[in-house]
Amino acid sequence: MERKSKMELDLKTYFAMLWKRKWIIGLIVIVSSLAAWGISTVYVTPLYQATTKIVITKAADSPGAPALDINTMLLNVKLVDTYKELIVSPAIMEIVSKRYPELKLSAEQMLKKVKVISGKETTLFTIQARETSYEKASQLVNAVSETFKQQIQTIMKTDNIVILKEADSLNPPPVTPNIQFNTIIAFIVSLIVASGCFIASDLLSDTIKTEDDVMEHLKVPTLAVIAKLRRKELYKNKRKSFPSQVGEAKNVTVN
Repeated sequence: MERKSKMELDLKTYFAMLWKRKWIIGLIVIVSSLAAWGISTVYVTPLYQATTKIVITKAADSPGAPALDINTMLLNVKLVDTYKELIVSPAIMEIVSKRYPELKLSAEQMLKKVKVISGKETTLFTIQARETSYEKASQLVNAVSETFKQQIQTIMKTDNIVILKEADSLNPPPVTPNIQFNTIIAFIVSLIVASGCFIASDLLSDTIKTEDDVMEHLKVPTLAVIAKLRRKELYKNKRKSFPSQVGEAKNVTVN
């Protein structure tokens, strides 16, 4: 019980200490948040993301064949990882770079901008491309998808790729930077760091600030406490100590 009371007292002490410095902490938090917002808005280049969805299905070179069976499905699921590696291979990107010179990108540059993702146990995967404008991103991802669909017939001797969805012509907002997220993170981090620094400074300081500190460090009871006197109270007491006498002239004119 005593330990709990002491903990509550310490928490109250730290809260009171932080409350006294609320203006400094608030200023640090505001400056940090504005800095994060400014950097994200002005100095970070926005990137746009376009995607296409591709599914592996039954080869088109078997007319009249029955619908997909479980064995074919399992095979296609295993092909997903192979196809993902093929898409982001230098061989495919070299072909894309040559076929689409208007993109003005080398194979190495495309490899840094293109990414392939997929779920588990599925024949569906997504190709993503990020560029400084959505138009460039959509052109790049569509070019990679079309080139891969054509090249897979030569590489794997099959035509089992279907492009479900090409990148549309919409103009969505950039995916990076996330200005709101960066500002919120800066707000939270600066608040924690500023508060932590003040608490650490108070813990490391050996300055005696209160009568409780005297009792804790010197192990002696407090005999007297000098109350804090504000300037307004001092001025008010001074006025009371020297009252104006009745009839006393306050202003004297000298001719």
